[in-house]
Amino acid sequence: MPRILLGGALIALVALVYALFDLSFTDRSRIRRLNRPLWFLIVIVLPIVGPLLWVMWGKRSASAAAEAPVRGDDDPRFGSSAPAISTEETDQRIREIEEQLEALEAEEAAERERLAAESPESDEPDARHDEEAPAAADEAAEADAAADTDDDAQRTDRGNGGQLGA
Repeated sequence: MPRILLGGALIALVALVYALFDLSFTDRSRIRRLNRPLWFLIVIVLPIVGPLLWVMWGKRSASAAAEAPVRGDDDPRFGSSAPAISTEETDQRIREIEEQLEALEAEEAAERERLAAESPESDEPDARHDEEAPAAADEAAEADAAADTDDDAQRTDRGNGGQLGA
């Protein structure tokens, strides 16, 4: 009797190890009915029945896996049912979008001009800055230089006690 039990335990252990390795290395597309973690649980919890269930119902044959439907983006025919757009339609759509863009840009330019006309500094601020900026800068520099000269003269007067030439 012990020999039979030992032989049965050895067969169960070999079946368990085979099922675990087979389940580990089987491609996902060949696993059916349940997902991989549940099959692991069944094989481990039911040491004799689990491996038999895996071999009989859990694993798909290689030919059946090859015929299995491909889903979503993996299918080369995916999206092929969409109507093809001709280049004429594409060019027409691009022209329409470009016209809309030009119209929007024209509206923005008109809005900027309207705002510039309404602002209180609308006396040609760009022209004044372009033409008068160098002259104004020169005048400001001359005024600063004159102020510096006056400041130096006042310091000199204070340092001499208010006497000039001393």
